Amino acid sequence: MAVTITKPSSQIGNTSNVAVYSMAPSFLPSALSKLLVFANASATATGSISGAGGISWNAIASLNPQGTGNSARLFSGDVGASPSSVAINVDYTGDNATGCTAAAVQITGPALDVVQLVQVASVGTNPVVQFPASVDSNNGYLVGIIMASGLGVITAPAGWTTIAASYATPATGLVVAYRAGGETAASFTFSSGAATGLAYIGVEIGSLAAVVPVSDPFGMMGFFGA
Repeated sequence: MAVTITKPSSQIGNTSNVAVYSMAPSFLPSALSKLLVFANASATATGSISGAGGISWNAIASLNPQGTGNSARLFSGDVGASPSSVAINVDYTGDNATGCTAAAVQITGPALDVVQLVQVASVGTNPVVQFPASVDSNNGYLVGIIMASGLGVITAPAGWTTIAASYATPATGLVVAYRAGGETAASFTFSSGAATGLAYIGVEIGSLAAVVPVSDPFGMMGFFGA
């Protein structure tokens, strides 16, 4: 069963020098869904998510793009069976960011988990997002292209949806794109034109219910009815 990916709230594009950036409006997530937040800020504090409906958030990727001292992160939060309204705040308390771009997505489907993740802190123009292995055609794939300098237009591969475009935060920018199902490759090329100073985070989300545990690669426990 393929996953579904939606954008539940407007993205952040803010050049203010503040500790907390709020994503509005608040929203009621689907039960047992997974929320992902891509964020990029010109701050040395790595940042966290706060005020988000009692959800426990984890930073599953963290980059210092191009060694600039900025913070690019991917946060993941699992929604329970009885969800409350979510108001996402990206929090840099301790070192105010002088600008932040961020976007959230909601993913629904059975037994969702991170299948594979890749992060590269420095890459040239027209970046090729290279996953460790080929993606599953039933899963969802999400990529954040981070701009540490030279903001520009980033074009996603055919069939992908772009939900956040570059904002003129001080020396930072972010493009988030996704596709729900339909891919089987391991690499995906994004067109950046002349934009330089890039980095990226890519993640595949899907069901792990049918994956054989690494400790039992040949499924022998099931074979012997253990």
